[in-house]
Amino acid sequence: MRVAAADRAPVVDLDLPHQPMTKTAEGRNPALTEAPSEAQRERDILVRHQQGDRQAFEEYYRRFAPMVYNLVLRQCGDPELAKDLAQEAFLRLFRNLSKFEGRSSMKTWTYRVVLNHCRSRLGRRRQYDQPAIDEQGRERDIVDERRGAEGRAEAADSRRQIETALHEVEPSYREALVLRDIEDLSYLEISQVLEIPIGTVRSRIARGRDRLRSLLLAQQSNSGRGDARGARS
Repeated sequence: MRVAAADRAPVVDLDLPHQPMTKTAEGRNPALTEAPSEAQRERDILVRHQQGDRQAFEEYYRRFAPMVYNLVLRQCGDPELAKDLAQEAFLRLFRNLSKFEGRSSMKTWTYRVVLNHCRSRLGRRRQYDQPAIDEQGRERDIVDERRGAEGRAEAADSRRQIETALHEVEPSYREALVLRDIEDLSYLEISQVLEIPIGTVRSRIARGRDRLRSLLLAQQSNSGRGDARGARS
């Protein structure tokens, strides 16, 4: 989706004579009013979209595109497929944004629509050929450059192991785990996205973490046996 170029900022004339500050009836300078809240910005986007303002959806796209791509990528495991699914999801979001009623945050609503789209498109096809590696680097472990090539290689290998194991976790557990430990949503937000009780959210996250830990331990055990066989040959 093409993002419209930003308007050029206006030039400020710094040679204007000093003007006394005016105050509102409450005694506050109107220039120092508080910035709009997140909810107000979301409401502004929604109202403008409903009125047919094309720029409103462009703002919505810029705000949520990285989040949508990363969420889809961790559900499908294939960067190319993730691009297609993300574009499809945004078409669905475009068609349904005017129906957003504001009962949850726009972010929570977006997560819900995208996850539902992934479920309908992927179904039970849960075996993947590639680990989900974010090409933009978002959510990856930060590698200290001073560790050198060996340290970076170890970190990359660790990420691949985690991503591979993550995609073997049961889908309902993986969804909750990704939303909590990668996307950093609160338990309440996850409950709203998945439309399940908070107690179920906690249970799925706990079971998902246990399953992921077991898979990683199995990977290490298999790797150790392979190294031992190589040393004996």
